[in-house]
Amino acid sequence: MAIKIKSIIDKGFRKFGYVPSRKPGQRRSYSAGKTSDLLADFMTQVRSPEEDLRDLNRIRTRSRDLCHNNDYAKQAIRLIKNNVVGWAGIDLQMKAFGDNGKLDANDNREIKTAFTKWGKKDTASVDGKLSWADCQHLFIETVVRDGECLVRKVPFLNKFSFSLQFIDMDHLETGHNEDLKNGNKIRMSIEFDKWSRPVAYHVLEKHPSESSAVGQRKLRIPAGEMIHGFIAERPNQPRGVPWMHTAIVRLKMLGGYENSELVASRLGAAKMGFYKKPAGEQYKGDDEDEDGTPVQEVEPGMFETLPEGWDVEPFDPQHPNTAFKDFVKSMLRGAASGIGISYNALASDLEGVNYSSMRSGKLDERDSWRCIQSWMAQNFNQEVFSGGTVNFLTQAMLAGPLKKLPFTKFEKFDAATWKPRGWEWVDPQKEVTAHREELEAGLTSRTRVLSKRGIDFKELLDEIAEEKEMMAAKGVEFVTSQGPNNNPSTDGGQEDAKTD
Repeated sequence: MAIKIKSIIDKGFRKFGYVPSRKPGQRRSYSAGKTSDLLADFMTQVRSPEEDLRDLNRIRTRSRDLCHNNDYAKQAIRLIKNNVVGWAGIDLQMKAFGDNGKLDANDNREIKTAFTKWGKKDTASVDGKLSWADCQHLFIETVVRDGECLVRKVPFLNKFSFSLQFIDMDHLETGHNEDLKNGNKIRMSIEFDKWSRPVAYHVLEKHPSESSAVGQRKLRIPAGEMIHGFIAERPNQPRGVPWMHTAIVRLKMLGGYENSELVASRLGAAKMGFYKKPAGEQYKGDDEDEDGTPVQEVEPGMFETLPEGWDVEPFDPQHPNTAFKDFVKSMLRGAASGIGISYNALASDLEGVNYSSMRSGKLDERDSWRCIQSWMAQNFNQEVFSGGTVNFLTQAMLAGPLKKLPFTKFEKFDAATWKPRGWEWVDPQKEVTAHREELEAGLTSRTRVLSKRGIDFKELLDEIAEEKEMMAAKGVEFVTSQGPNNNPSTDGGQEDAKTD
């Protein structure tokens, strides 16, 4: 009888979401592992990385639609491109050392000059439409919007024997999965070896939306000729996910809400009303439409006497809603967190922002930008320069303008570093004072201070020396508050230009 009573009690508890433990005295250590009606829709299945990506096509097309039609999604793309790549792109700096242990200035200059010339749009891309800076912008934009970007490195017939071909991600089918006889496996059109290292990419010749694409063949392109850029969130993840995937639903619903609120606000501004008639009466109006419905024509500021016995019932919707602003702000904060950018930048809202809060937010956000810059420099820029079996440096040294450099010293010349863009200080006067004190205390270096602004210390010194030579040649001397040659002056802090 006791067992039967306990069974009845347990059944009643289950109705309210409580699942009794199988062994007396046992309890779950984590509340997140419990089951209840509140967590009924919480994912609890163990799924492989490929299974997690089975809706990738739908997620990608929705992300594209948002970027085409949603203001905030468009702004997010713009902010990421501007802060990660900037207007000039991530700059190449050569750090090859000679046998004497010092930087080989001549060879470094020659390689950088060749790379800069290659970066013009006639040679950087196979279609002749994209410069090297354009390629960087397109790469990061595609990664953000589609979750991944596919670029083929082509030994193209130009003087550098090298160009880039961007391939739309739709050419890489998500449903192509196969186990090959040689032990390799194809997952989502990517062929892997037993160590999950990409071996080849099976790419559709034509876009699947083309009418002539039915039954088309696929090209097997070796992985050494491809750049597949995406940020993995799980080990052995074969494909990338759009960066907006957590914000897609929120931004879509917010867009619909804004449209509804706009329509309601327009109706509210119209201040319409309806004629109420007594039973059996009919109002003729000034005219009738095609259906015989009375039409009353009015003008702004016009009042008219109603027919006897008629009344007016006003239609006055209370829009725009006073809660609209706070609701939109709350939604955009969530979307901004999901995308990885600040709310103030996404919403273009600086209301209530002061120096301290802006500086704190900017520094935190810039750390995120630096992480993405570092990832992109290694996974795109470096891959273009010397990665894989086909790359700029190899092609330029074997068949291009760098043929006179000995290929036996390839490792010496494979010494590229990448200088991404920096940012201006939020309050220059305060920041300069702080950096000066850090330098005097020996807590930092000029190289580190300038690096945060995207400036190379050596290049700055070269520019200053070149300026001084030009000024000396022209007989020009600039006098500042410190005077020439850093000597105190009595000019009251004014800056003048003297000429002989």
